[in-house]
Amino acid sequence: MTASFFSEIRAEVDRAQRQSPNGWGDRLDVRYYLALQLSQLRGKHVLDIGCGPGLLLSVLHPSNKIEGWDTNPEAIRAARRNAPRAHLITKEFKLKHAGRFDVVVLAHMIEDNDPKQFVKRAAKALRKGGRLYLTTPNGDFAKYRNTGLPRRTDLERLLSPYFDFRIYGWNPFPPWPWFPPARILARLPGWFELLRWLCEHNILVNNAKSFYVEAMRR
Repeated sequence: MTASFFSEIRAEVDRAQRQSPNGWGDRLDVRYYLALQLSQLRGKHVLDIGCGPGLLLSVLHPSNKIEGWDTNPEAIRAARRNAPRAHLITKEFKLKHAGRFDVVVLAHMIEDNDPKQFVKRAAKALRKGGRLYLTTPNGDFAKYRNTGLPRRTDLERLLSPYFDFRIYGWNPFPPWPWFPPARILARLPGWFELLRWLCEHNILVNNAKSFYVEAMRR
């Protein structure tokens, strides 16, 4: 992936955020990295659980079959604008048929809900060999300690019954006032690419602000 491709995908997410509620905040959020990964999918049946305003759905290639679920009607209205090809659901999350999906996304979802239940639902939705993409804040990050957010050991316990997985760390630098704030760093050329390099080389995972997980359904 080239720098111009990074810029194109991030610009698409920024465009969607400008007309949506509940955006992600600064451009160093791990979900921008997730968007880059999802933008490469071709010909997949994709489900985004807790899709919000459809920021991730908006970057998916037209060759994919796309579904999104969220309980917030305002967010779903925004998702219809951002991802008009997606099939969107606001009702109670129920799977008519198990193993329907090639890809399931849980982006900053489990920390606000019942994590065990939603990981189980994601596993049920996926076919054997299907992929789960998951992001969540790291409960061991200095800013998030003692808040009840999931730690690496929590993720391992949640995922291990269903998946083979890799847990990566995103943004291992400490928060303000120990380090410049993200809103400033996001403006610096090459900073996002540095975070990407650190993530993909599994450097300082346990110190990271967020986790990025890729998992395969057994």
